[in-house]
Amino acid sequence: MKILYEDDDILVVHKEAGLATESANIREEDLVSRLRTYIIRKNRKERTEQPFVGLVHRLDQPVEGLLVVARNSRAAAALSRDLKDKSTSDSFNKRYYALVKGEPDKSIPHIDSKELDNGYVYIEDMICRLPEGKALVLPPLGDYPKDAKKASLEYKLIKKGENGSLMDVHLLTGRFHQIRAEMSYMGCPITGDVKYGGEPLPRRSGIALCAYSLTFRHPVSGRELSFDIVPEGQLFKSSGYFV
Repeated sequence: MKILYEDDDILVVHKEAGLATESANIREEDLVSRLRTYIIRKNRKERTEQPFVGLVHRLDQPVEGLLVVARNSRAAAALSRDLKDKSTSDSFNKRYYALVKGEPDKSIPHIDSKELDNGYVYIEDMICRLPEGKALVLPPLGDYPKDAKKASLEYKLIKKGENGSLMDVHLLTGRFHQIRAEMSYMGCPITGDVKYGGEPLPRRSGIALCAYSLTFRHPVSGRELSFDIVPEGQLFKSSGYFV
């Protein structure tokens, strides 16, 4: 875990692959417990209550990347509003690198799909969460289960080589396992993502998915903040795309 920015209202963190954002197992260390420990140690001269650590969004345990965490309820409420309000979606942007097998099959049907002027491809689908802890992208049918939700993203093929294809993904909705399920649905599972059809790899501690860019409005000042990282996971390093 690396802290890239902090003030009285927020923390911006680079979470490594393999670390849960918030674990249901009290014996398992997670990002929330690490941040609480960090805040307590930093303010050890002051007697304070249990530090407030408010999760506004999450990353799956095997995913590396950036997260903004609220340090008080006011900041948490403001960030949550920006994240959920579609009219302000431009002020909360999340972008990912995904290393995949092959490349997306453009013949796969979507509710909506179009190539954009900036080189990205926009796709929109219905997605539902299965009891076994997976997400399922549903082909365009007209009738969907009641728990199905609309999911959209934009993707762009950046590089292609022997070690797979590097995708840039702009996440527009934050559905459960959305990017992982969409890549699998389009026939290009994420490297190391066995749950969604990726090939098993030796000594795997994560999958080749990284939330590399995060832009949002500061919950108090309203100032736009933007952060970018280079993936540090072994799968990305061994790809040769990040030298």
